[in-house]
Amino acid sequence: MIAGIAAIIATNPQYTACQAQTEIFQKSVTQEIYGRRGQRMGFSPKVAGQISSCKQGNGPGGCFELFRTLRKVMRELRQFDESCNADLAAIGEVRAAIQSPMGLMVQVAWGEQPPESTEKRYGWFEASDVALFCQLRESYLRLYGEEEFTNFRMQVMSTLPGEAPTFENGVCSNCEYRKKAPAVMSPEEIHKLSLFAAPCSRMNY
Repeated sequence: MIAGIAAIIATNPQYTACQAQTEIFQKSVTQEIYGRRGQRMGFSPKVAGQISSCKQGNGPGGCFELFRTLRKVMRELRQFDESCNADLAAIGEVRAAIQSPMGLMVQVAWGEQPPESTEKRYGWFEASDVALFCQLRESYLRLYGEEEFTNFRMQVMSTLPGEAPTFENGVCSNCEYRKKAPAVMSPEEIHKLSLFAAPCSRMNY
């Protein structure tokens, strides 16, 4: 990346190092978080499909491609110098590329009802999947700050199911009105049982 930055600045002296880094990042993840030909469309159709597959499959197979894509985006993000955080945060697609999958991972790990214990809060996730979540969280905090993260965390926790679905003859009989987690649990309890409480400081990533 350093060689690429130097080349861009050399050909256009008006560019700053951060602008050069941002341009390289945008080119490297065009197929992931931009639409075709670099059009800004949030996620590309390919990644939107990966998100849908992860939601529907809710398992290693369904989420494999999405997690692989996210690891690539995280590798690119971590190459940024912290002095360029403001430039990176100003790219709207970057927020979506971190926020949406992070919320999805919390929902997938939580499942259709509150986890029975803190040991169950990871669902089917492997250690590498939890480490990916921690990378997303770290990047979000670095770019947008603690207050933005707290607001996002509370919003996601408000969507989590608070009771299990019940089925009669194969049809969910309470899915339209079953309670959300905040109706039956305190914010502290929800946080403790969710992926948000993962001990990221002890993760190796």
